[in-house]
Amino acid sequence: MGLPTAVFLLVGVAETLAGLGAIVGGIPSAPRRDLVTRLAGLAALPVMLGAIAMVHWPQWSFVANEAKPMGGMEFQVLLACVAAYFLVTGAPATKEQDAAALPGRAPSGGRRRKTVRPVAVSGVSP
Repeated sequence: MGLPTAVFLLVGVAETLAGLGAIVGGIPSAPRRDLVTRLAGLAALPVMLGAIAMVHWPQWSFVANEAKPMGGMEFQVLLACVAAYFLVTGAPATKEQDAAALPGRAPSGGRRRKTVRPVAVSGVSP
C-alpha cells in the first residue's frame, strides 16, 4: 500500500487499544468506564474510516458478488458505526448509577409502579 512502517504500527496499536477499551468499558466495576469507552471509539473510528477509504472504497463492493466472493466493506462500515456510537454515547450507566442519579427511580433502576385502585362507578355492580 506504500505506507511507512510507523503508520502500520500506529494502526495496530490503535486497533489493539480500541479493542481493550471496548472490553474494559463493558465491565460495570471498571473505573472511568465511560471515558475508556469513548476513547476506544476515538481510537477505532479513524482506523476504520482509513480502511474503508484506502482499501475498500476503490474496489467498491458493498456485498459479496461473483467478482468479489469475499464481499466488500459492510463489516468495516459496521465497525465504524459502532466506534462512532461508542464515541458519542460512551458506556451505558449501571443500575446503581441510575438509582443514584435519579432520586425518583427504584433501586433496581426501573420506574416505581403506581398503585391502581378500583374506582366505583355509579349504577354498575362488581
